Parts: sequence; C-alpha cells; structure tokens
Amino acid sequence: MPQAIYYYAHDVVQPSGGVAVLYEHVAALRQSGLDAYILHAQSGFVPNWLSINVPIRYVQANFRPEPNDFVVIPEDFSSAVQRFATIPCRRLIFCQNQFYAATALVSIGDWRNYGIEGVIASTVTVRDFLALAG
Repeated sequence: MPQAIYYYAHDVVQPSGGVAVLYEHVAALRQSGLDAYILHAQSGFVPNWLSINVPIRYVQANFRPEPNDFVVIPEDFSSAVQRFATIPCRRLIFCQNQFYAATALVSIGDWRNYGIEGVIASTVTVRDFLALAG
C-alpha cells in the first residue's frame, strides 16, 4: 500500500473542470481513509475559484515522494511526466481527455518510457482510445 497519493494539478487561476476533478478525487480518497494530497508546482498556490478543501503539497518546497508513494499526473502535463521520470516513486497518468493524451503522446512519446506504471481513464471512450494508442 502506498504511503501517500499525490495528484499533480496545473497551477491555473481560471476555473478548470479537469483540476476540479483532481481535487474531488483527493477528497474522495481522504474520505476513504487514504493519505492523499493535491500537488502544485508553485509554493503557496491555491485555486481561489475552487471550494474543495484538501491538503496541498508543493514541488517548489523541495517535494520528494517516498518510493512507495503514487504521483498521479494529468495526461496533458508532459513536463510533470518528464520531471518525475527519475524520481523514485510510483507514477500513474490520470486521463480525462483522449485528445490531450494524443497530443502528449506525440510530444514526448510513450509514457512507459518515463516510468509510468498505468493509466486511470475517466471514461470508456478514453480507455478504448488509450488501448488503441498503446
């Protein structure tokens, strides 16, 4: 079992449904008794447009996950995929949009080359696309 689960969210100042879903996942995981957090890049960043209260950790604050921790990265966050490729932790992609995934896969190639262990697909359509692309 992982020690902690970190959902890496974009630091966006405008409302974003994708970021809101990440916060909802963390809230649900915490309600289930798991040690889950949102991860943002910029220290002190909080999306003021969102009213979901979950603990936040920051990459700029020398964040280092433990080897058994999971870092869950959105499909469109290729720089995060690359950033965590050499950090000893477990890595997953959370894919909400197959079109964003296609762009990312063209941009940086197969996620498995970056130590990604698996993908959480938000819909059957996304799952089916990833199965064909994989």
